[in-house]
Order: sequence, then C-alpha cells, then structure tokens
Amino acid sequence: MANILYNKSGIPLMVYSKSYQANTTGTPADKLKNTAQPKNPLEDFTTVGGIKISSWGAANDFPSKADAIISSVGVLNSGLKFTRNFTLGQGIFACKVADYDEAGNEILERVKDKSLVVFANSRLVRKYMAKALRDYLKFGCAFVQVLMNADGSQIVGINTINAKYCRLEFADPQTGTVNRCVVSGKWPDAPAEGQYQVYDVLDDYDPFADLQRRSYGNKTAGKSFVYVIRDSWGNGEYYSSPIWWASYLAGWVDIAKTVPSFLKKAYENQITWKWHIQIPYALWDKQFPKTDFANIELRKQDIDSYMDGIEANLCGTEGADKRNIKWLALNVLGRIPSRSCHCEPCFFRSNG
Repeated sequence: MANILYNKSGIPLMVYSKSYQANTTGTPADKLKNTAQPKNPLEDFTTVGGIKISSWGAANDFPSKADAIISSVGVLNSGLKFTRNFTLGQGIFACKVADYDEAGNEILERVKDKSLVVFANSRLVRKYMAKALRDYLKFGCAFVQVLMNADGSQIVGINTINAKYCRLEFADPQTGTVNRCVVSGKWPDAPAEGQYQVYDVLDDYDPFADLQRRSYGNKTAGKSFVYVIRDSWGNGEYYSSPIWWASYLAGWVDIAKTVPSFLKKAYENQITWKWHIQIPYALWDKQFPKTDFANIELRKQDIDSYMDGIEANLCGTEGADKRNIKWLALNVLGRIPSRSCHCEPCFFRSNG
C-alpha cells in the first residue's frame, strides 16, 4: 500500500512505497499566493480603541503562522539562527570614520567617550541586537523601543518588543506617515480595553530628527517611542516580507519538510542489504519434524514465523547495530547435527 504526503490543500506532494516513489512537480498558473502584506489596505484592518490597525497578513496572524512554519522545518530554523548569530558576531565597536586611504578604505578612529563605549559593549545593546535580528529575519520587521530619561533630554535605553505583539496604525492620509504602534499579547484577536499599549512611532525617513523635534516641543519627557526596522526591498506600506518568504511561496520549504520522511523511507525500503540465504534441507526436518504437527498447515505457520524472525534481523533500520551475520549463521547451525557442514558460506551469501 502506497503512503502519500499531502499539503494543506489536499494535493499529494510525494507518494512512496516499496517499489516506487512519485512527487508532484510544477505549480498551477492560477495558484493563490498569500503574501505578508495585505492585498488591499482599505479592507484588511482591525479597530482597537478607535485606532485603525493595518492587519499583518490576511487574518492578522502572519507572525504566528511564520513562527509555526519556521519551527516545523529544521533547516530553515537552523539557517535563520545561524544567520542571526553570524551577523551578531562579537557585537559593535564604537568608532568614527576619520579619513579614507588612497584605495578608498575607511580609516577608523576609536571613540574616546567612555559612556558611549560602555553603552555599546553593554548587555543591553547585545540583547537588543539579538532580538531585533531574530524578528527581522523571521518576520521581516523588528520593533525597537527607544526609552528616554525623566526630562526627555537623553536616550537611556533601547529594547526590542516582540514583533508578534506589534501592529501598526494606518498611515495619516495627510502626511502619509505611520504615527502609532499598538502592542498586545492578544493578537491576532482584537484586544479589549486595558489589554494593549500604544506607542508613538518615529518617522522612518529620519527618526533622529523626529526625536529632536519632539524634544524641542517638550514631548519626550519620561516617554518611549517605537522605531520600525524594515527591509526597504519590500514594497509593503506597513510590513516587509522576511528573506525566506520567496522560498516558501516557491514550494522549497514544503520540499524541505518532506526530506526527512523521504530519507526514512529510503533507508527502510531502498538502502538496505539484499540477502540470499541458503539453508540445508536437513534443517527443516530437524527443526520442524512432521511428527510434531497435526497437519502441514500448522507446520507451514511455524516455518513462516521462523523466517519472519530472520527477515527482521537482516532488514530495515530497527536494530541495525545488533545485526550480525555470524550470529545468525550459528543460530541456524546450532540446530543441525554435528556431522553437517559448519562452513558459513554454505548457508549465507550476501548479494549486497
């Protein structure tokens, strides 16, 4: 009986049995491809506390779905984590470009401000970078919280808010800017009153200048703001697609998920030794005397069971570390009179 792997739409992806294997190739021209961005911003929205929120995905659940996909594919999960760790490296080095050499290379000069050096090498920055890279690589966006001091004159901390809990307000129709970010652990469901927090979003064009303008207007004291890190390659107005999303739409992620099942079946059905076993006729009379059975059918059943035990020892992946030809030969030979030939090649020949 053939085993069939289906996708979520009920389309067979791979069929495998002991004698053949088949897989579905190509994609229909009219295949619906869901994207990370809403197809029509005027239709995909949620209202929370009078704030019109742009949905992240058709059902406002893209981060949750993306996280589930990544967790189910080992190579994708490991690859993204390796990319995050490789990019993070040993952290950041506080410096400035002092000049350029004749080849156009930057000549760096170490920053001597001790407070800046301590801040750049702090666990706070390290933790921020790790989480921001995680969300950027997994979901395509990272939401950074900028914390101000009591009088609003200085940045005292940065924190990465889990992107799964962040949604952006619709852009201001007059200025085209996104002004607020709503944070809640209830997404994709709309949170009730008291189940969410609202943060002002810094201008994507020049966040530092935006922060200065707010400071001049005395609007930064004791507050915190959100800056959104997005890949400019995507054309989404609110959310960007992650770097692996194109591979998912092309079907490569589905293929990666079927590889373990394929290899398992390959080891069970294909990558096994093929054996030719020769057993002396005398064995059957000695091991299964006719006088011990009421009829031939009962004797056949006992022999079938005995042969199944031999097959279980030689075939498949279970107990591969226990497989031993010599043991099996002696097991059979032990049931043959001493005058019989005890030469193993007389009984077993491997045609691997």
